[in-house]
Amino acid sequence: MEMINAIWGYKLSVAPIFTVYLVFEISTLIRRYMHIAYTPIYFMFFPLGHADSLYSYYFNEDDLYIGASQTLAEKRKLRKKIISVSVFSMVFSTVFNPAIAGIFSAYILTKNEFSEFMWFLVSLKCILISFSLYNVRRISFVEKSGSFPWLALIYSLYIILIARIVSYSYTWGTETIARVGSSGLLFAIVDFIIFDVLIYIVFVALGGAAISYWMTDPDYIPELDVIYEPELINEK
Repeated sequence: MEMINAIWGYKLSVAPIFTVYLVFEISTLIRRYMHIAYTPIYFMFFPLGHADSLYSYYFNEDDLYIGASQTLAEKRKLRKKIISVSVFSMVFSTVFNPAIAGIFSAYILTKNEFSEFMWFLVSLKCILISFSLYNVRRISFVEKSGSFPWLALIYSLYIILIARIVSYSYTWGTETIARVGSSGLLFAIVDFIIFDVLIYIVFVALGGAAISYWMTDPDYIPELDVIYEPELINEK
């Protein structure tokens, strides 16, 4: 009975959790506003990435037939741009956002509030990605390509990585504040990025580049059917 009363009377720290989550997503909002990267992560790759103009041109899916008129050299250049933008997005979404949120949490959240934030963050991301995967599964060419299991794996790794980096950054932040104070934390962040976060940046960048390279294989570009007008056929 006491447990039920405790659960019933439990109060969630809404304001602190929402504030940290806003910090977590702030770079995403900025990048979306400036149109400089794919946001969120599950729009970065095949098949949802096809909604982006770069993907639509590359896979000849745009209504203006810009992609269909591109030369092989232009396709190769576009492929490099897609890969670079995807890597940029991966690093921010998977490393920088969680690290910033974790360090910021060390300033304003207690240990219990941070636990609440972690549950909120992971649960929300799981729900959003589950809806995304559910909708993706209904797209016919996803089933035919056999890419769905890989997409599910990518997004699962994404959730694991952000949870790990947020938690690690929070622990580092609280320990550093206790040791050198809030002002000293700002100077310690440089060392934190170089010695602690750099390995994640390299891992995510290489992984993002590999995934984008694989998913933009020229063999995936559909061949366009040439349709002749009846009168043109007769003239021949």
